Amino acid sequence: MMYEGAFVIISVVGPIIGLLIFKQLVHASTAVFFQMYLQNVLMTFISVQFVSLFTFLLGRIGILINLPLALVQTLVSGAIMPVQLLPAPYQFFYYILPLPNSYQANISILSGVNLDKIPGYDFKLIMMGIIVAGLTLIVIYTRKFHNKINENVS
Repeated sequence: MMYEGAFVIISVVGPIIGLLIFKQLVHASTAVFFQMYLQNVLMTFISVQFVSLFTFLLGRIGILINLPLALVQTLVSGAIMPVQLLPAPYQFFYYILPLPNSYQANISILSGVNLDKIPGYDFKLIMMGIIVAGLTLIVIYTRKFHNKINENVS
């Protein structure tokens, strides 16, 4: 639980500086700033969960898996081209990675268009976060239990 608590702290503190700079450059309203802040807190927390899952599950190989996934997230987020124009494997990643939902929510906040879709994006992010955090905790406790058994056998 301390591990998850550290992620909450990072998620809450991390987006502040970037969004303050963004607010000054774009002259966004305070309401837009807070919406984007909350969106980025959610995104940061869930992204850390994804990274943790692969790292705890596969060790160093998991870190190697995270690097291409970070690049794929950027590609499938819709920032470069619409997801419908991407090949089918990339479209699959659009639905299982957190960045596309966060990106779409941020675009809706900034443009004021499709604001009614933001709760759907957030719901998907929250569900991803719950599933991945649960899987991460299962991996952590399984390894802890396995280590305890090995200590008792030794």
